[in-house]
Amino acid sequence: METTPSRRRRFRPFAALLPLLVLLLLEGGLRLGGFRHRLDPPVYRFSNPEGGRYLADEDGVIVRDERLFWRMRAGWTSPDGIDRINDRGFRTRTWTEPKPEGVTRIVCLGDSVTFGLQVTRDEAWPAVLGARLRTSRRDPSIEVVNLGTPGYTSYQARLLVEDRLKALEPDVVVVAFGVFNDWVPARGRTDAEQRPAAAWRSVRVVELAAAMVGVEGAEDLPMEPALKLKELDTRGVTAPRRVPPDAFEENLHAIAERAKALGAPTVFVAPALPAATVERNPIARTYAAATRNVAGELGLPAVDVGTVYAASGLDEPALFHDFCHPSIRGHETLADAVVPVVAGVLDGE
Repeated sequence: METTPSRRRRFRPFAALLPLLVLLLLEGGLRLGGFRHRLDPPVYRFSNPEGGRYLADEDGVIVRDERLFWRMRAGWTSPDGIDRINDRGFRTRTWTEPKPEGVTRIVCLGDSVTFGLQVTRDEAWPAVLGARLRTSRRDPSIEVVNLGTPGYTSYQARLLVEDRLKALEPDVVVVAFGVFNDWVPARGRTDAEQRPAAAWRSVRVVELAAAMVGVEGAEDLPMEPALKLKELDTRGVTAPRRVPPDAFEENLHAIAERAKALGAPTVFVAPALPAATVERNPIARTYAAATRNVAGELGLPAVDVGTVYAASGLDEPALFHDFCHPSIRGHETLADAVVPVVAGVLDGE
């Protein structure tokens, strides 16, 4: 039976849609079958193989974030009920926005040292700093907001400052980076090179076509190298660091400039590490020196934790919990050194 012209015209739209329907069916089949051939690795995922195991659990405190790579889950409580993340996603007492009149607010930026890994929230140096300042200045209106996040680098802090600092209305910003995460070797891309892949590049049909023509797939890698952290040895490593030294200094500059634009001076904290960690990772000295250099260039105060610890008379087992995190005494000693510096800034000295 011959198809009439009118009937052919009626079927023409369906014929035009047929290739699209085939592609949609193929895409659905590939997804159902679990096929992946990534053209771009996803942004860093957080892993924490040693200590604080709950941090890396699927239902734990760390969740993915397309901009910051990861963040802490707002309102999360640890399985033992002791540790809490506030409703804004940080391990600190909840603050009010806009800032109440008469409140003096100090914002601390940092990594797991500032977060206070292995100690309680109130034992971490930002909380101790706040308690010491309120007592010494007899001013209960002083509050310290701890934005420290495990695994964060100065790059992530720079983004966090862009997103959050204005609403916090800080009077002083304390910046503590370079202890570990910035100088860890990058796995594939540096922090600044991390970008969410273009949507079309994650279409399974596109990935299948790439695989068929021999395009190599990208690997999903965690943040840290596949070594145990306490045994990390980067001597002789030529790969880029998560944040290369020059980028580290740029990030510190950018954070301080943003704080200054908001009317808040910056206090830098140059990190300290146990001697064995520094011996295995001498590049750590470069980042501590970079912090001091940036502070000097900008005419801003810096607390050299290495010097502070050396003058304390305490040995390393008393100051450090592990390969990089301070003990309770270490946090107290650090906070005691930051107190007079912040107080001087508040007094305009």
